Amino acid sequence: MSPRTRPAGLPAPLQNRLSLVTLGDDVGRAWEGADVLAVGVSAASGTPGTAVPTGATTGPARTAAGPPVDAAVDPPAGGRPVPDATAGLAAERYGVDLAAVLVAERVSGRAGEVVRVPVQAPSGLPGRLLLVGTGTHAVHDLRRAGAALARVVRGRERVVTSLADGQGPDAVRALVEGLHLGGYAPPATGTKRRADAVPARRVELAGRLPAEALAAGTAHALATARARDLAATPSNVKTPAWLADRAAEYAADAGLEITVWDESALAADGFGGLLAVGAGSVNPPRLVRLDYQPEAPTQRRGRVVLAGKGITYDTG
Repeated sequence: MSPRTRPAGLPAPLQNRLSLVTLGDDVGRAWEGADVLAVGVSAASGTPGTAVPTGATTGPARTAAGPPVDAAVDPPAGGRPVPDATAGLAAERYGVDLAAVLVAERVSGRAGEVVRVPVQAPSGLPGRLLLVGTGTHAVHDLRRAGAALARVVRGRERVVTSLADGQGPDAVRALVEGLHLGGYAPPATGTKRRADAVPARRVELAGRLPAEALAAGTAHALATARARDLAATPSNVKTPAWLADRAAEYAADAGLEITVWDESALAADGFGGLLAVGAGSVNPPRLVRLDYQPEAPTQRRGRVVLAGKGITYDTG
């Protein structure tokens, strides 16, 4: 029997994934109907005079001055946390003394810090207002901020955030990765409800953001989440045939060629060692081959082969 190619149209991934959309510049109007509004607070400003003065109710407008947003810099000694422009707009609409909140809640702006601001939301505005620390706007700081926000808003329907606004491509990509992976929960196969562990259904990012960075961050995060799903799925579900089905599903998504050897094809092609190991389980083994053909391959590069061993039961 020759190896067989599995068809597309297999079951969807186990995990629910959040939906990311961009809002452009009109973020204020987009708040209506959202559950959560999350605004950024950096650890300190690189430009003198931009810290929020005592008693102010609005945040400073974002300027082009200061360090590049993708560069890691040390905040100046004694610097105050600096809310982003959307935080200032939120303070106006919620009637919040933002400077007083920063002092009372001891907000530092360090990457990944999340502070809930107690507010009585005006009609139509999100009932929960969060200050999220973005550190120095370094790439790793934005990834950490996105992950922290994702954990806090698990189970929410709709979240609006300004964390990506004004950031460079690398920082936007990192933020997207954090948003996707911070809310990750391993697949559940039992009867216990996990509604409070699923990611927020929809996260809306304010600002004009680079599409390539959004796509790259989502692709990186999805690949990581899929690997986590495969590792975390219990072995009473994750049989060799199940794992081969997941490979076929992912191959269909990515446009890869896939060939799967079942036990008959393995015997016909002389894979005795694999069959001998697989004989220790009631579930017969599988061998999966995935092929990617570049659109414009170069002769300078040879073939790249990645070999992996997927263990679906305890081998001792």
